[in-house]
Amino acid sequence: MRQEWQALVENHTFDIVKKGNVVQTPITDRTEEEPIGCKWIYRRKINPDGSTWYKARLVIKGYEQREGIDYDETYAPVSKMATFRLILALATQYGWDVDHMDVVMAFLNPRIDRDNIYMEMPLGIDWLVSSGSTSSGSVLILQKALYGLKQAPRLWYEDIDGYLQSIGFRQSAEDPNLYLQQGVLLVLYVDDLLIAHNGAEGRGHRIKQLLQKKYKMCDLGTTKRFLGIKIERTKDGGFSICQRSYINTIIR
Repeated sequence: MRQEWQALVENHTFDIVKKGNVVQTPITDRTEEEPIGCKWIYRRKINPDGSTWYKARLVIKGYEQREGIDYDETYAPVSKMATFRLILALATQYGWDVDHMDVVMAFLNPRIDRDNIYMEMPLGIDWLVSSGSTSSGSVLILQKALYGLKQAPRLWYEDIDGYLQSIGFRQSAEDPNLYLQQGVLLVLYVDDLLIAHNGAEGRGHRIKQLLQKKYKMCDLGTTKRFLGIKIERTKDGGFSICQRSYINTIIR
């Protein structure tokens, strides 16, 4: 929880203000902006090598937002499973490498599209009050999108879509999450990127550098797990995919 909070602070995700400073804005009918609630979500994550790690994520209670006041558009496309399979098939045909990159705290990158979204202070951060960093009468005003915010997926998609096109990619007409460039195919699935490229030409390495220059990302190297699917390269240069863990989850 401390690590998550510190990451949010370093990212300038919000400002801490006194509750008395939360005033009415022209687009509301209330005498005071009511802060939206938040909560901690705890998850067990699986690494590509099968090992596990645990994390806490602070999310806003987006179901308390009001359409037309706190948000407008929310739609963001996701890649098709057929595109994922096609990438592996093409990589097999041309002998390309397929690498996996993960964006760290993706939704916190774009600036929020509203200037009046307030959030309650999260529970379990008593150390902030005791250290004098904040007080019990404080609330947070969002500066960046936060997980749980209804428009967060759309804001993130618009942000990375614009950047990918600025570095030479063009969108596929069949799948808006498939990006094409000479010698490189990139599939975007929210905060996961699958990059198929000719390793000998070095274009994939250059794309990775550009992405890491813009966003905080983990380069997971040769893809071993994507969207819960286990991926293995076969001796003949093809790929084997397996959804054993997904099947076991359904059985349980």
